[in-house]
Amino acid sequence: MAEQLEQIRKEGMKKMLIAGAFIVLIFTLILIFSASYDVGPVFVIGLCVSVIVLSCIYGSVKKKYVAAYKELYLRDMLEQEFEEVTVDFENGFSEEQIAKGHLLTLHERFYSNDYVSAKLYGIPFECSDVHIQDVVRSGKHTSVVTRFQGLYMMVPLKKKFTSWLVVREKEFLDNGNPRGWLSDMPELEKIEVEDERFNELYSIYASDGTEAFYLLTPAFIEKLIDFEKRFEGRCYFGFWNQKMHIAIDDRKEHFELSLMSSVDEHVLYHHRTEVLMIKEIIELIQKECEVI
Repeated sequence: MAEQLEQIRKEGMKKMLIAGAFIVLIFTLILIFSASYDVGPVFVIGLCVSVIVLSCIYGSVKKKYVAAYKELYLRDMLEQEFEEVTVDFENGFSEEQIAKGHLLTLHERFYSNDYVSAKLYGIPFECSDVHIQDVVRSGKHTSVVTRFQGLYMMVPLKKKFTSWLVVREKEFLDNGNPRGWLSDMPELEKIEVEDERFNELYSIYASDGTEAFYLLTPAFIEKLIDFEKRFEGRCYFGFWNQKMHIAIDDRKEHFELSLMSSVDEHVLYHHRTEVLMIKEIIELIQKECEVI
């Protein structure tokens, strides 16, 4: 497998080098003629076109390389840890699915890939990488701001409940009540539990305070406190439609590769760790989950 993957990478790098050499040749000729002719505009246009061409080639080559790696290695890693594994490395959750989760606010740009559906200890789950960006315009300046980047999971729970509950790790300038103007969520109230450690870590919003305390038992509260300790980034939890939604904003694009380096033990170890992160999340909340 390693030889097959390295061959794909080398062929891709060869295409990049050939394209780069051709572009250098074109620019050399432009510079030679620039002594006799005004080729300034041509140089600028050529530079822009070259950047676009190289970016397209790199994107195409990397996409092929990463896709091959995921099929050859990542699928096997997942199947070693989970049962009934279904993957779609090209796609992930839809914007509609994330919007209905009400944990994350959607902005102008939405990306999702590396969808996984599987079971662990009989517990079904779905997960995917999600990346949400906002385009901020100020006068003539435009910038792209990442609002969320990380893992999103959905896991069914044993307990039956009809209300809505959102638990979000606190941050500086917390953005307040998760219910938006056009949301189908009912009115939510901010509540607190008896555990002051939990109140310091998380903001809790519920449509039914009584049912919220039914879900947030002392044992489950300890589990969610463990989440904050174990996983990097900001943690979000949502409870509705008999499912627990989990979003971990660690600003990482999981299971990705660089075309510049070969797949080695360091890369494989890193991705095994990310697979085990999914496993650890399920094990952490195992007693709360539905076993089919």
